Amino acid sequence: MFSFVSGLAASEDGRYEAGMGIDAADVDGDGWQDVYVTHLDFELNRLYHNNRDGTFDDYTYRSGIGNKAILLSGVSMKFLDYDNDGWPDILQLNGAMLDNVNLYHSEVTYKEPLLMFRNLGKGQFEKVSDSLGPDFMRPIAGRAWPPLISTMTAISTSRLIIVGFSGAATKRWRKCQSLAGNSADRHKIQP
Repeated sequence: MFSFVSGLAASEDGRYEAGMGIDAADVDGDGWQDVYVTHLDFELNRLYHNNRDGTFDDYTYRSGIGNKAILLSGVSMKFLDYDNDGWPDILQLNGAMLDNVNLYHSEVTYKEPLLMFRNLGKGQFEKVSDSLGPDFMRPIAGRAWPPLISTMTAISTSRLIIVGFSGAATKRWRKCQSLAGNSADRHKIQP
């Protein structure tokens, strides 16, 4: 088994990846912070298990996450307990970096849906995005800043704000969606 000393700089097979979004939480109940890192399309989003000695093992496949988001570019993520079962779940915001990405990769789109992995307990995850309704599955060009998500989850556990571009990125309008179940309140704000 390949281990890392702090940093978490490379995948289990030694490849360097994009490293777009990152958060830490104790996903398996052992009292130690594990780390999840999102990457660009065609790279795996990685879950690293904390070995309690300054090293981490890549648990991406062992956790059930595997390659379930291989065509998505994870730009940000946050651990949160969306179903209130005491286990940190993974919310991932996605969106390609180029609005013409389909010219390079025909199976990838600029706007991408959100991704939710439910923690089944002890660090085992299942993808539940498809069951969370149309607002959750609507593709957006996701962009987020961890302080926004962190602040919102601290304020209210029943509502979540997702920030993404509405329309072409050149418009520079940001769309805020307040998701609560299957309903959404939408407001356009200028940067």
